[in-house]
This record gives sequence, structure tokens and C-alpha cells, in this order.
Amino acid sequence: MNSTTETNDAAVAVAESDAPATGTLPPVLFPRDRRQYTRYLSPLHTGPGLQLFESPEHEAFGDGLIFVDANGNSFTQSPPNINYFPNAGGQSFSFGQILALAGDFYGVPSQPISDASGDAAQQQRFIQAFNTLYNEPIVFGTSMASRILSIMQDQSNAVDAAAAQIQAAQPDATDVWSQAYSQTDAGDQYDQRYNLATGASDVSPWWASQGTYMQLAATNWDHFGTHAVAAYRAGHACALQAAATGNYQRAYFLEAFACHFLTDLFSSGHLRTPRKTLHTNNPAADLCSRLMHDEDCYNGLVVQDNSANPTSWTAYGDKRLNDTLNAANFTRARKAVQASLNEVINALHNRDPSPTYGALALTPNLSVVSNPTDTRNWSPLYIAVNGEAQQRVVLNDLRCRQWSDDFLYSSTYWNMPSGGIHSDAGAPPGTGTVPAHPIAWQSHRIIGSNQDDLAPSATLVTNYDPIITNTLPQSLGSGIPTPGQLDTAQQNTLCAVFRKTSSDTSNHHVHFLAIPMTDAPAFKVYTSSDISIGTSPTMTTNGGDPTIVATIGGLLLVVPGNDGTLYQATWSLATHAWSTSTSNGRQFAFDTTDSGNYKLLAPPGGDAAPRVAMCNLGGDAGLYLAFPARSVPQSTGNIVLATYTGHGYFDTPRAVAYLGANGTELFPRTNFSVSLVEFDGALVMAFADAASNNQIRVIVNGGKNTWTLITDAVLDASGNAITTHSALNLMPYGGSLLLVVNDSGGNIYTYFYNRNTSQWGNRLIQGTSNGSTKAGPLQTKYALSGVSFEGSAYVVFTDKANGAPSIMTTATGS
Repeated sequence: MNSTTETNDAAVAVAESDAPATGTLPPVLFPRDRRQYTRYLSPLHTGPGLQLFESPEHEAFGDGLIFVDANGNSFTQSPPNINYFPNAGGQSFSFGQILALAGDFYGVPSQPISDASGDAAQQQRFIQAFNTLYNEPIVFGTSMASRILSIMQDQSNAVDAAAAQIQAAQPDATDVWSQAYSQTDAGDQYDQRYNLATGASDVSPWWASQGTYMQLAATNWDHFGTHAVAAYRAGHACALQAAATGNYQRAYFLEAFACHFLTDLFSSGHLRTPRKTLHTNNPAADLCSRLMHDEDCYNGLVVQDNSANPTSWTAYGDKRLNDTLNAANFTRARKAVQASLNEVINALHNRDPSPTYGALALTPNLSVVSNPTDTRNWSPLYIAVNGEAQQRVVLNDLRCRQWSDDFLYSSTYWNMPSGGIHSDAGAPPGTGTVPAHPIAWQSHRIIGSNQDDLAPSATLVTNYDPIITNTLPQSLGSGIPTPGQLDTAQQNTLCAVFRKTSSDTSNHHVHFLAIPMTDAPAFKVYTSSDISIGTSPTMTTNGGDPTIVATIGGLLLVVPGNDGTLYQATWSLATHAWSTSTSNGRQFAFDTTDSGNYKLLAPPGGDAAPRVAMCNLGGDAGLYLAFPARSVPQSTGNIVLATYTGHGYFDTPRAVAYLGANGTELFPRTNFSVSLVEFDGALVMAFADAASNNQIRVIVNGGKNTWTLITDAVLDASGNAITTHSALNLMPYGGSLLLVVNDSGGNIYTYFYNRNTSQWGNRLIQGTSNGSTKAGPLQTKYALSGVSFEGSAYVVFTDKANGAPSIMTTATGS
């Protein structure tokens, strides 16, 4: 049986207009370190990205297995060489060592097993690959295998030490081993050493000379999907044939070699990546297969087995074998290896080589996991359709379910972060409840040039799927442009509006910054511009802070007038201009009656000023606006919520009420701004409760203005209720919620909600300020704003030390 067709009829495909390879570039290499251009959720691994379980991980599958000899006596293996299996060249190996060496270091690069037609031909190719290890002799007291295994041991020791340090520093991290593997090979030292050990010359750059390690990686589709099934079946059949003759040591050697491909079927990055389709005459295509592989390995996949009554679980991939999230997958993989081994034992006992391939019933169902529309998993970077590769239309959006054959491999590789797009939680959608590891804040960067830039509101204008970002309904403006309508530099833009004190201090003008995210995380100092609409050269506000929300290719601004009346304006990336439906630049946010009745709470004096909060639930749910009003009819509270009508304004605001801890309906009041975000398809609001000394409450909307408590009072690490001086911002991050506030001294704190414990963990934001080189608490007296992008959180705030808008970014693993 020849079972090598990739899902969706995968075959060799070259994207239209993609240039073929030139010169002597090897097929699976990295051309440069892209750390200065992109951000990562996990620490950077800049090596060639060879698509395999890390070698020590593969070796671990051989631990604790039970074998039976030709006389029916059971035995196990233990180091340094107890009951190891000999090869024809005088070397001895454990089952796990053979499994780790197979395919990745030993094989025939020009003859992938699964490329052969029919079972007999595939078995012949398997034996040829197997013989490269089985027949290897010892020469002058050493061998290639011994050199490789020595490097593996060094790597294993280094990873163990790194993992222990990371675990001690980050006890709640779920990606400890991923971090450890990436950190210990950050300089590509192990890839270089493996390459040299397998016959490469010691040259610079090191990847210019390829040993067997690199050559096998270039054509390694035997390790992926149905190709891995074919390679395993061929090898397992050969092992059964040897067992039926009574040659148990050779049978186990063959079986270990075959089980490498079996265990690949438990690595998430090997399940749906159309590896062979992504092998073209352009080496960038191979590199793009690495991106998808690494992305799926880190984020994991929800899978189900091939049994009659399938069981579902979450599988993770390379570098994550020992992570706690992967425990069930690792256990299942070991069970499959033992089940496969038991068939060899039965063949040895019965002298019957007939295969049943029972272990494959335990592996993930490839048809199910390769369904690109399955929302249990993030969208695949590539799919194979009619023999050609199609690429996710929005590269940075893990929920984009559109694919196109109109792309360039080289462009994709240069524009994607190394390792692909990592979800904040390092888990499939809905399964992660905390970030993969704790938030650590980097020193901030000044982005504004003036000390009178106050209380920025920030959002991202992106080409992301509107269902997962703050976006406007298509009825606002001229609709949502396709990604191709936006320039690359404009597709991910950090936009901020803020009030700027006029030169004569009589007014606050509304100013605007648009910052390309290609500048992150270093950023620059930018010059803001006045918002000019129609006949009005400036927009002024003395009644509160402005706020914005983004759509694909545009923005909606809501700004309070001097008397608290709310006005709106829109900005388009296509025209780079603000506009309203009125020539004077003053378009009401509500109809005339409601605009007169519902005005933003008057500034309490001092530095703080209230502002509205806006959020879009995505789809047909619509755009929402919440704010503290000066008065609310028939309500003891002052927080109201309104929905965008699609007719150019918001509907009549309605009072927000929630059920308190004792079930009583409460109408909250606040002296500050509120924060409103979409989370898990629902509206979540945070506010400082004026009735309880500005303690922070968090409530969630269950539909039809029915709100319930998530948190009655956010507590600090000592169990004390936190309050806020002026800053309050909620943002989705890492599968949960991040709350950013300032205390009475202006110190900025972040609180992360752990959905498992219903507790908030806090971290003081520290960094350098005003040219200082010594990190200390960062402070603000004004409202602030936060966004998430490519696994990092960005908080835009006015630095208390110098008044200019400043930006703080997260750095993981630091």
C-alpha cells in the first residue's frame, strides 16, 4: 500500500511569480538573524529550524520499554549499554538512541521512503536508510553515531539545567522546555555541531557546507503526515519479518528505526504541514514549511485518534515534549511505541510476520486535524489544494480562515517572525487560560516629542480578521478593504490620539500619531499632527480625553466637547485624512436629543480626565461605547452603554447594572474612565467603584445589558483591594485579561487574571525614564491605553517624568 498523498492532494507547487533558487543556497537554511525586526512570545531560535523532535526528545521515547528475547524472557535496557542492540559494525545502541538517530541523522537524502511506489519498494528504501546506521563501523575507535550521541548528551544536560532555572524563575510557565531548548541553542551551537559530526566542513557561514544532518532535512517529508505513516509502515513490516525468523536483536533495531516516524505523528508540527508540497525549486518554500511547522509545534493542535470511538486530546510538538501541557500526548506516544513493539514481540513468539499496525489507531487522525476550518485549532499557515500550496491570507492572524495562491515564499519568510505566529497562551483557541510564561516588561521608549502630550488612547489598524480585533462594522465608512489594498507598511499601524496643551495653555488640541509596527520594539520619536476636519484646522477638547477604536484600514474617534457632548470622526488609511458628515468637523456621536441628554462626566480637576471606552464584539454583534455620564435618567449609577446603529451614530445609552455578590442589582458609579474589551465573545468592563474608595470591579455582559461579576474587587499579592489614581485599562492577553492601573503615587501596575484560580497576579512596570540608565517604577498621572501584537503587550502612556507619550513593551524569557 502506498499512503503518501498529503491532505488536500498535496504535490510540488511553486507560487506564481516566485523566483527559482539562484546560486548555491542550500534548501533548508536561515539567511539572517531577524531578532531586530520581529518580536517573539518564546525566545528566539535562529538555527536552520530542522523539523524534528529535538534529538534528546526522540531518545526519551525509548525509556522504560519492555522487550522479550527469543526464549520468551523479558528484559529492559539501561545505560551505559545494558542489553543494548548491536549493529553489524560493532556498535551497540539503546532503542531510544536508534529512534533518535533514525531519519534525522541516518538515511538516504535522495530517496525518501514514502516516495517509492508500493509496499515492497517502500520497504526496500527503508532497509537502505536503515543500513546507513546498521552497517556503520567503528573507525579508529570512533564513529559518526558516537559523535552525534555525545552531542545529544551535551544538549540534554544543557537543556535540563536551563529548564531548572526557568522553572525556578517562572513557576507558572507552561512552556519551560520550549524556552530551555531555544535558549541553549540560541547561537545555533548544536545545529552546527550536528552538521559537523555528520560530515560537513568547518566553514563560515557554518551552513554553507552540509553534512547528512542538513541534507536529510532538505527532503524530510518522511517525517510528516501520511508520508510518516508510510515510512513507519514500511519499517514496522521489516521489523516483523525479522522477528518471524527469530532474530530479535535485528528486529528490535529495525523497529526502533521505524518508531522514529511513528513518534513524529505525535508532534503537532508534523500533522498538517504540507511538507512535500512546500518543497520546490525555491529554497524559501522549504523555509516557509519550517514556519508552519514551528507555529503548529508551539501552539499545539486539538486532535483525535483513529479508533472507532475516538478520544480527543491536545498535542504539542518539537521542543515541547516535556512541557506539562504535553503530558497526555507524551503518554499516548509512549503507549503507541509499546503497542508497536508488542506486535514485534508477538511475531517473535508466533513466527508470523503479518502486520496489524495497531499503533496507528492511537495516532492523531490526519484527516480530522488537517481540516483547515476546524475552529478548535488555529488556522494553518498553508494548505494544499489540487496539488498547489495556498497561504493564509492574513499571515499574522491565527484566526484568518482564508487562503490564496497569490503569494511569494521569499516575501513570506522575510516578513514572518522566526518560529511563526505564537499564540499568547501557547495553546489552541480556548484551551489556554494564562500566558505561556509570565510577563516581563522591557524599558520603555519615548515616542512623542512634547511634554504636553497627555492621556493617549491607542489602537492597532491592521489587516487582521475583524472578528478578533477592535473593528468597526462595514456600515461605517466605505467598507473593509482587502489586505492587498493596503501598503505593507500600513497593514500594522499603532495609532494614538491624545490631548495636547495649546501654546497659550487655554485649550487642549486633539493630536494624532500613526506608528508602523515595523518600528517595534525600539520605536523612534515621532511628530504628531493636529486633527483637522473640514473648515476646522484643529479639534479642541477641554471636557475629557479622546479615544479611538480601529477597523481594517480606518479609525473611529470619539472626543468630548467642552461641555461633555460627545462627537465622532473617522480616519481612513486610504486617504490619510479625518472626516465627518459635517463641514465644521463636529458630528454628534448620538442623535441630537441623546447628545444633549448624555454627556461625559465632567473632569474632576487636576490631571485626570474621563473618556469613553469603545469595543467591537465582531461579526454582527456591533460596536459598543461605554462611559460615565453626568446624569442618567432613572438610575442611581452613572455608567452607560450604547451600541452603534449603523446609521451614523450610537443608539440611546442605557444604564449599566450588574448583580452584586449577594444577588442584588447594583448601578455603579465611577469618577474615572471605564475600560471595555471583547473577551471570549462577550463584553467585559472594568471600573473604579466610587462607592468603595475606587476599588476596581470587573463585570461581564451576558446579553441584553445583563452584567455579572467576574471580580468583586481586584486584590494585590497581599490580598488588599487595589484602587486607581486615574489610569484603568483592560486588554485581552495570553488567553485571559490584563489589567493596567496606576496607584496613588502614579506607579503603573499590571494585573493578570488567572481563569484557573480566579485570582489576579500583579507586576510593577519598571524601566528607565528620562534618559536614566537605572530601571525604576514607571509612572503616569493620566489615562493610558494598551494593545496586543504578535505575542507582546504594548502600553502607551504619558510618562510622569517628562510628559511625553511613552511606550512600554513586553519581553518574554528575560
